[in-house]
Formats: sequence, C-alpha cells, structure tokens
Amino acid sequence: MQIVVAQVSKQGVRHQTVELPEGSLVSDALRVSGMHPAKEAMLAIHNVRTTEDAVLVDGDRVEILPALSVDPMTARRLREAKNQNARRDLTLGRNGGKHRLIK
Repeated sequence: MQIVVAQVSKQGVRHQTVELPEGSLVSDALRVSGMHPAKEAMLAIHNVRTTEDAVLVDGDRVEILPALSVDPMTARRLREAKNQNARRDLTLGRNGGKHRLIK
C-alpha cells in the first residue's frame, strides 16, 4: 500500500511516498521515510491527530505537525484585548458629547 508522509515546518512542507505492507503502523511509515518527528511534534492522519501505533490503510497521509507556539485560548484572549482597545477609541464621547474617532 502507498502512504504519503508529510512534515510541516517553517521552511515549508516536505513529503515522501512510501510503499508498506498491509497492516503497517504510523511508526513503520516514519521509519521507512526517514523523517523523525521532534519530541513535541504532533502526528496526524489526514489532519486527525493520532499516535505512532495507529494502523494505516492504503492512501493515508501521515502528517508530522510542529508543536503549537502559543496556546489557542491565550491567542484568542490577546486578539480580543487588541480588538477591545480599538473599539473603545472609536466610541469615546458618544454619550452627550461630540463623537470622536480618536482620543
């Protein structure tokens, strides 16, 4: 069976197609491809997180994804705080005074 192993990094995406016997595991595909994920990297099959002991079927794409650089909830809070400050600048002076667009 043919399996595509793809590694995503800052430099881009590197991929390689490998031929494996039926019933092979993700770890087998990684070993044959020569791509070794970092300890903190995540593994996925067709963008669904998995482990090295998952069984592959013909046509699967094993992805080696880099670890998250920031927690998604923290990123959302930072974006929201930035957006709140921008909205507040536009609404100063709404109640009773002249509308101001900036401070």
